[in-house]
Amino acid sequence: MKTTAGLATLGTAVYAGARLVSKTGTVAVRHVSGQERENGAMSDTVDVAHAELNSDGTVDRKIHTDYHDVFNPEETVIISDATHDSLTDRFDNIRYYLGHRCPNAKCSTPAVTRGAFNNSNLGETVKLVYHGSTATVVPV
Repeated sequence: MKTTAGLATLGTAVYAGARLVSKTGTVAVRHVSGQERENGAMSDTVDVAHAELNSDGTVDRKIHTDYHDVFNPEETVIISDATHDSLTDRFDNIRYYLGHRCPNAKCSTPAVTRGAFNNSNLGETVKLVYHGSTATVVPV
């Protein structure tokens, strides 16, 4: 069975009950990876696309060689429905991550939904409501 990591927004009840585990910060990493299954167990993780905001404002971008014809390394990676379908055909599990820098708090790089990934830009301020290793993006 193929899965995509992330959580759907279930309404304001999710936000009200999770405020204590939410952190506001600047999006510093956008990352997409896929996992392949071999002999019934997860094996290789393939880093499909990675973009990281440096402290000087420049961006380091890496695109897996298999996806150079899909993504422009100079532009923000957006995962269209067609690209998502192509990724699910190849991988058993796809994960979308947002890393953010938080003032006066320790932040991490949780998995988010494809929609949250597509709608979050490097340098943008967002609030992430953590749910273990995943998070919901809340507009600030």
